[in-house]
Amino acid sequence: MKVFLGGLSALEYWTRVRLGTESRPRLSRITSLRSCAHRENDLRALAEEPALRGLTRPLDVLIDPGFSNKGSDVATRHRMSLVPPPKSFFIANDSVAVCSPELSFLQLSRHLTPLESTLLACELCGDYALLLNDNDCLVQCKPLTSRRNLEQYLSLCQGAKGIKQARRAASCAFDKARSPMESKVALLLSESNARGGFGLAKPELNLEMSILSIGGERQVRACDLLWRDKQLAIEYDSSTHHEGRADIDRDARRRNQLVLNGLTVLTVTRRQVKEFAYMESLAQEVRELLGVTQRCRVPNVRMRRQALHRSLFSRSDSPLRRLHDARTGH
Repeated sequence: MKVFLGGLSALEYWTRVRLGTESRPRLSRITSLRSCAHRENDLRALAEEPALRGLTRPLDVLIDPGFSNKGSDVATRHRMSLVPPPKSFFIANDSVAVCSPELSFLQLSRHLTPLESTLLACELCGDYALLLNDNDCLVQCKPLTSRRNLEQYLSLCQGAKGIKQARRAASCAFDKARSPMESKVALLLSESNARGGFGLAKPELNLEMSILSIGGERQVRACDLLWRDKQLAIEYDSSTHHEGRADIDRDARRRNQLVLNGLTVLTVTRRQVKEFAYMESLAQEVRELLGVTQRCRVPNVRMRRQALHRSLFSRSDSPLRRLHDARTGH
């Protein structure tokens, strides 16, 4: 008998793995939930497992459709009718199983807005995590999955609840973002006009390139947003990470190196990103540098863009904050 972590609890567990405070669970061949713990006494006992201590209560646990889904202060039971595809579960120990990041994403997408789903996909595929129990503190860590892995897994979940939105979100996500702001800027510029974006080609994020330094040495550099075929880059300067003189000098040298290697480099700051008029002018400049002539026939497109910009930059950076607060009663 095992407790099967899903939803927010699964992602909370995987965040521990990303941060190195929990060992990576081993992949399992489990294809059903018949052995899941579902009785209240069993769940209360298993909740004291060392692997589960510190996880936010109530835990999100998955159960077989034939069992009662009555909740408690210890666990919220979620019936899972989907026949799990391969690589859906991992084993933490003899008593704890955790669903894959991809399956957890599918489960959570049902309760998120389309934009929140896309931002969650970017976080799972990015080099950062937002700690829900620490006021959305941003930490750098390795990705849990990739856009390709998300799309491949979701292709095996035909008929699952929320699958349409989850697939759409995965297709719009970016790999290798290093902050929520990078994800948001990239989304605003590349989303379709109908969805409130500027309809530009999708950039690559933090793509490593070998370039010549001013001294003639080869060095590896990465641009925040890059349109490789046009040698156009956007660098995002966060006030959090660029306050000291050493940081400013380092970034200036890095930009000079990129320019000397033939790239056109635009720079945006956090304050500029939050001003819609500035982002509108930036998008127009990028469009001209990409050599794109756009004939937009979407009605009220400026209002749509303002609405998307407002949704991206006027809320918590974490796409899961609303769900987490609802679960903990905040």
